[in-house]
Order: sequence, then structure tokens, then C-alpha cells
Amino acid sequence: MSAAQNLLKFAWLEVTGLCNEFCDHCYADSSPKGTHGTMTVPDWKNTIDQLSAMGARDVQFIGGEPTLYPHLRELIEHAHGTGLEIEVFSNLTHIRNELWETFAERGVKLATSYYSDSAEDHDAMTQLRGSHKRTRANVEKALSLNIPLRGGVVAVREGQRVQEAARDLTALGVGTVGGDRTRAFGRAVREPRRPSLTCAATAPMRSAPSGRRGTCGPASWDGSSPSAMCGKRRSARSGAAREWPR
Repeated sequence: MSAAQNLLKFAWLEVTGLCNEFCDHCYADSSPKGTHGTMTVPDWKNTIDQLSAMGARDVQFIGGEPTLYPHLRELIEHAHGTGLEIEVFSNLTHIRNELWETFAERGVKLATSYYSDSAEDHDAMTQLRGSHKRTRANVEKALSLNIPLRGGVVAVREGQRVQEAARDLTALGVGTVGGDRTRAFGRAVREPRRPSLTCAATAPMRSAPSGRRGTCGPASWDGSSPSAMCGKRRSARSGAAREWPR
């Protein structure tokens, strides 16, 4: 494998464990009781600088709900200044006006999860009343502002209206709609399983609020070892919710 093939291309930046939703299938075990961790703004900026120096092309801010992190705008500005492409993975229920401005001005792409065309069903997944209405309205707002947005429909329960959810997003004008299944991390774990730790040299890096880092995809950290299913390089612009880059 050549040096060029070994370059890190993409990284998730998990800036917070705080989330206003409480999805049963959350890989990160995020919740309204989550925190922003021990990473400071200078720590995150240093991480971004290191990623840029390593040749990374894209970063995705995740959580938790990254829009609840008070310094997200500052980190977006910093990442933009290094030349990185930026995506924010959000439930789209809590977007402040100043964030909309930053998204539009800095060419930020958005990604979101959508569970059903039915508000009742979607809200049952997120355990947040009114989340479907707010997410759907902000999908429309992002598109009206010409902010690139992709949607992912995660299959969580039997009988879930996943096809209808995908069609609803498409009808709204979302150009890229992917699908995914629940992965056995975080609250989605139903029974003990042995983690896979066979990481590819080209796997993306994940940096968490605690400052711990790994070369695996979205993971639930257990002591010193990440319990993760590792991903090959995949595009940050393609496919399903919080999809692993290829």
C-alpha cells in the first residue's frame, strides 16, 4: 500500500454527549443528561489542525446533538479556515439562527436521521414529542437556503414505515436518501458480543469529547478498547445516517 493510500481522509468529531432526544438505538448512549466532556475548544482546534496536516479532506461534527455544543460555530470556522470540507450530523430540532448563517456562509453540508413519515412513530423513536415536526420543518428550511442535505432512514423496529419515510424525504426535495440498520453499540446493544478490532489503515478517525481517539467508526468506548465495527473509506456525502466513509 502506497503512502498516498495510507492518508487519513475523514474524521468524526464527537463534540458532545448531550442530546435532546433519547433514542433507544443510540450508538453513543447520548441523552439530555450527557455532557460536553473534557475536551476544550483549544483541544478541538488542535485536533482539527492535526487532521488537516495529516491530509484529511472531510470532517463530520457529531454527538450527541452537535448543535447543542456552544462552540460549534467557532469550530466550524476553524475547520473551514484549514480548508476542510465540513458536514454536521444533526437531528435538526435545535438550529439557532446564527448556526444557519454559518452553515450557509461556510458551505457546510447537513445530514439527519428520519424514522417515519408518521409524526407519532418518529417521536416514539426519539422519545421527544414534536421532534418529527421540527426535523421535517428544518429539512425544508435547509433546502430553501440551498444547504446540501442528505437523509438516512434507520430501520429500528418491525413494521416501521421506512419506505414511506424515504419517500417523504424525497418528496421534500432531499436528493440523497439512504438506509441503514440498527448497530449493536451503545443503547442498541441487546446482548454481549465480541468486538471486531480489525481496522484498515484507511479507516476514519473518531475523536470523542473525552479526548480519546480511535481509527474505527462510530464506537462505544469500553475502557481502553473501542468496541467497534470498522469501516473502509466511504464518502461522507453518500448514503445512510451517520454513514461510515468509504
